[in-house]
Amino acid sequence: SPGTTYTIKVAARQGSFTQTVYGPTDSAATVQPSLTFDIDVSSSDTETPPPYSVAFGDLALGSVNTATDSIWIDLDTNALNGGFVYIYGTNSGLYSTVQGYTISLTTTDLAGASEGYGIRSSTATQTSGGPLSASAPYNTASDNVGVVDTTIRTLYSSSNVPVTGGRGSVFVKAKPSNLTPASNDYSDTLTLIASGSF
Repeated sequence: SPGTTYTIKVAARQGSFTQTVYGPTDSAATVQPSLTFDIDVSSSDTETPPPYSVAFGDLALGSVNTATDSIWIDLDTNALNGGFVYIYGTNSGLYSTVQGYTISLTTTDLAGASEGYGIRSSTATQTSGGPLSASAPYNTASDNVGVVDTTIRTLYSSSNVPVTGGRGSVFVKAKPSNLTPASNDYSDTLTLIASGSF
């Protein structure tokens, strides 16, 4: 059972009627499993309350646009085989209901693409354990992004060891082409999930 101290003392027996006295008592405790996960949405590294919404404002056609706010994650777990943060999306892109058009997801350098949408992770930090590291295809730089579709993908992991004070951020980026239909309702829903491998 987790979070329990077990105590033992032993005696030796020979045959049916010979036994030593019990020796000294020894004890060991099992760990109480723990996992703490927090999300913040802000332009800087600060704590924020829900609801969480990341906005681009007006998207400049033919240019890479980075959302004003980043998605910040906190992860702590004593899981022996580490902690993980996963991500998936709902719309397979930035979808406009009004236009019936999707700015498609992509894993590419948006600077050289005609159109696309995706995310990029920052280098993570931790107080101890880990290291907490961004996973491919999100561990890139500049305007390179990874796809966030309906497949659940690993965003961060703690290298198969416990982690304390893990903190990382995610940049959301989009590039509409010069032919992307104008609308103010392009959106996607991103879901982040944390787990520990106990």
